[in-house]
Amino acid sequence: MSYVAMLDDAFLGSRQDRFNEVTGDASSLSRS
Repeated sequence: MSYVAMLDDAFLGSRQDRFNEVTGDASSLSRS
């Protein structure tokens, strides 16, 4: 794996986590 691909993975991974947090918050808010 190239260095750039590793950086890309880490960047996209953290973005995905943040996205999941936001959508999780939104769904729990709409549920209550």
